[in-house]
Amino acid sequence: MHRLDPATHVGRHSYISPEARLPDGRSHLERTTDTVVALVRACRAATAAAGEEHAP
Repeated sequence: MHRLDPATHVGRHSYISPEARLPDGRSHLERTTDTVVALVRACRAATAAAGEEHAP
């Protein structure tokens, strides 16, 4: 679970809102996208590393 405060689950300030802005200027949607991409990359890296450890 990854918190995306101050984003809400639904509504104008949801985590997929392209209008709601964070103090750094990114939209909630941009931050959600950045977070998901980072998680996928981390998972892929961990999977690749685990595969290398078990390689013959």
